[in-house]
Amino acid sequence: QIIELLGISEGDSLFGFSAREKSQFLLSNLPYLDVVDVGTQMPGTVVVKVQPATERFMMEYAGQWLVLSDHLKVLRTSDSQPDGLIWLEADIPQGQASHISAQDTLEQMMTALEENGLKDGISVIDMTDLSELNFLYQGRVSVTLGTANNLDYKIRFAATLILDVNGTGLTSSD
Repeated sequence: QIIELLGISEGDSLFGFSAREKSQFLLSNLPYLDVVDVGTQMPGTVVVKVQPATERFMMEYAGQWLVLSDHLKVLRTSDSQPDGLIWLEADIPQGQASHISAQDTLEQMMTALEENGLKDGISVIDMTDLSELNFLYQGRVSVTLGTANNLDYKIRFAATLILDVNGTGLTSSD
């Protein structure tokens, strides 16, 4: 499917071939790809590297549910709430700078959650106010992080308490 969408075949000239345009075209036409890198190796080879998208988040929008990838790409819509995804609550202001900042913050948060063993238990991430970031763990522990400053430290501290690392934190029934 990828080769077909590239619209090239053996023997075609690579002069006038835009790897950047082809990458963007594949990304926009294949929703379940999160990253696409098309390149050329002279004299006549096209190299395509892809990273498949994983359904990670759900977000309610206009009476429907959006299913989003790790990179916040909309993969599909659903009339009913999908199961097994992290509910992302966000009110991202219009404007590219705010979107990039919010996406960077979410990616930093997800990395820290994974590094500290909390990622699989996340039920909800609330980013409606970027100065009041918070998440819900296993539907029972609400963690308020505040701003994205020192996010790694805050999540590591929360993980120590939630996962009862030193025997001084929460138990599974708390």
